[in-house]
Amino acid sequence: MESTSSVKRNLLNPDEIMRMDNDEQIVMIRGQKPFKCKKLRYWDYRLGIDIEKTTVEDYTPNINFKIKPIIEEKKEEKLPTFDEFFMKGGTKID
Repeated sequence: MESTSSVKRNLLNPDEIMRMDNDEQIVMIRGQKPFKCKKLRYWDYRLGIDIEKTTVEDYTPNINFKIKPIIEEKKEEKLPTFDEFFMKGGTKID
């Protein structure tokens, strides 16, 4: 006779996470399920050569343009008067 049981198990236990290779990572994106993938070694690629290693606190972006605020001009609309509102074709509606 064979017996089966359904036991819930974590996908990864804390000790398994600690034993992950240095070239693997777990990516968590809000609203999506987490996934495990290989890390991208950006410094090995042509576009990643010029990237400076810095901390988030010390980072200042190199911006070559000025950021201007968007100013919306708001036109004032004249509301009709009571008589204008109820006038139809130049005559008052009774």
